[in-house]
Amino acid sequence: MKHLMKSLALSAALLLAGQVHAQTGAPAQSKGVMVANPMAASAPQPPSTATPANKPAAALDKPAVPGGGDGKVWVNTASNVYHCAGTRYYGKTKAGLYMTQAEALAKGHRANKTCP
Repeated sequence: MKHLMKSLALSAALLLAGQVHAQTGAPAQSKGVMVANPMAASAPQPPSTATPANKPAAALDKPAVPGGGDGKVWVNTASNVYHCAGTRYYGKTKAGLYMTQAEALAKGHRANKTCP
């Protein structure tokens, strides 16, 4: 029981120290021991707006297509329907593969209604 009380007191001190640090920005001390803020490591970082110097400007203007890339469609293997890049279900169905549109047609898959 005594060990449990010490553990609870230590936990409360650590929690309080983390709150003090979060409010003041200065780390709190407890009996001469520095107490780290457990919340500081998980704080989200703002996105970087700097552009890499080694990439051409044309590559930066074109957003990356998730998954397949240029010329690829997402084939829903459960329904045999393929989805083009930019459509609602592109790369999002439970079962599927990326392949070229020509490969999808050759294997008997059909385009969804919103695919151009």
